[in-house]
This record gives sequence, C-alpha cells and structure tokens, in this order.
Amino acid sequence: MLRIGVILIVAVLLAVTAIWIFQERLVFLPPAVPAAQGRGAERVDYAAADGQQLFGFVTGVDSAPSPLLIVFHGNADLADSWINWAREVARRTNWRVLLAEYRGYGGLRGRPTYEGVMHDARAALAYARDHLGVASNDVALYGHSVGAGVAAQLAVEVTPRAVLLEAPPTSIVAMGQRSYPPPISWLLPLISRVHFAPVDRTPEIDAPVWVALGERDNVVPPRMGRTVFERAKRAGELLIVEHAGHGDVSSSGGEAYWAWLERALLAGPARE
Repeated sequence: MLRIGVILIVAVLLAVTAIWIFQERLVFLPPAVPAAQGRGAERVDYAAADGQQLFGFVTGVDSAPSPLLIVFHGNADLADSWINWAREVARRTNWRVLLAEYRGYGGLRGRPTYEGVMHDARAALAYARDHLGVASNDVALYGHSVGAGVAAQLAVEVTPRAVLLEAPPTSIVAMGQRSYPPPISWLLPLISRVHFAPVDRTPEIDAPVWVALGERDNVVPPRMGRTVFERAKRAGELLIVEHAGHGDVSSSGGEAYWAWLERALLAGPARE
C-alpha cells in the first residue's frame, strides 16, 4: 500500500509539473494558417509595447469618427476566420470592426502567453485610438471563448462602450478543473499562469456586459456563460441560442443573434 501511495504521489507531481511547464501550450492552440489571409478586409500592422509585431483586419466604413468593435477570437481560431462575420456587423450597424490577431497566431512570431496576449489586446486598442481616430467611448469589445477573457480583462482597464462575450468560460482555471481529476484539479488555482476569469472581471466592468451562448455548447458549459452574465455590474442582455454549440452561435441564432448584437452596439456610449 505504501508503494502504491508513493507511485500515486509521484504521478500527481509529474502531472502537475507538466501542466506548470506546458500550460500555455494547453490553453493556446494556434491553428494552421490559410494560404491567403485577409480577403475582404484591410490588413493593418502595429506593435505591442514589448516590441512584438502584430496585425489585424479592419472592415467597415472608412470615414472617422465611426465607432469601432474590437474582436478577440478563441484559442484555436484565427482573426481571418471572422472576416465574413465582421463584414456583416459593419453592414448592419455601420460600425468598423478590428479583428485583432495574437502573437504566435496567423503566422506571427512569438509564443502566446497570458501576459503576451494582454499586451496584444492593449496594442489593438492603442492602434484604434492613435491610427483610426476612435474615442474610448466609441470602442466596444467582443470576445469569443478564451477571447472573452481577453475582452473582459481589457474592459476593466478602460471604459468601452459595451462588452460582448460569446460562449465565455467563468475562468481558465475552472475549464482546466473540468479536464483533470482531484487532486490535480485542486492544485490548478495554485499553479495557473493564465488568469483569464470573466466571472471575476464582469463585476468590475463599468460598461454594459452582453452575453450570448449556445445551449448545446459541449466545450464551455452554458452555465458558465449564465454565471458570467449574472455577475455583471451593468448587465446588457443574455442571449441563449437553443440549438447552438460553441462556435455557431451567430449562424444558429440568425436574426435573434443579429438583433442582440445591434442592440448592444447601438444602445449608446457607456457612462464615463
């Protein structure tokens, strides 16, 4: 029995060590880059404060001072895959859309980490202000899945017009705890370096928080999105798409989804 106990302890320590070392690679999963990116949008280049070179795609009207929606995609996605969606947003709302890419994604050099991705998010916002001429109260933030954590964290640092979260997890730690049994799951809060936690951020956000989720999401449990919305300091609207999963909320939601998004963007500037 003692030998079995020692083996189990060693196995747990090895597993925890592996998670500690490789956790960013478990969270951030850059997909293969398509042969051609950015079709139907304008590519813009900028840099993060640490010198990391970045880019994004802009769609919508060219004239300032049109308001801007900055979009942060999920962990296994690319900014490029959101271009058709962004063009539809622009058509329906007359907003510009900036699809921000992360380091390590879309052919960019670098390795995505929590700190690095937040540098990238801040750089996208700085580009919007300095080069697109968008005032802070005319910027809204949109995040899908892990990108919801990026958007929520950035929204605590600034006062956007609105925050729209699609399929948000309560936190990266909570998602990890769904994947590992005790005692590993108990140790995850102690070893995590990826601190995205919309459930802890929405009570601090001074802008209206709007949440959309799919009732059949088998990646991020719908209950997580409900909890994130319920904790919001300023709640917008919760949209639940009955037949949607994790990545098809907009397509499955149809006009109900687009009406939700239009109400969020056209509701008026956030309180300063």
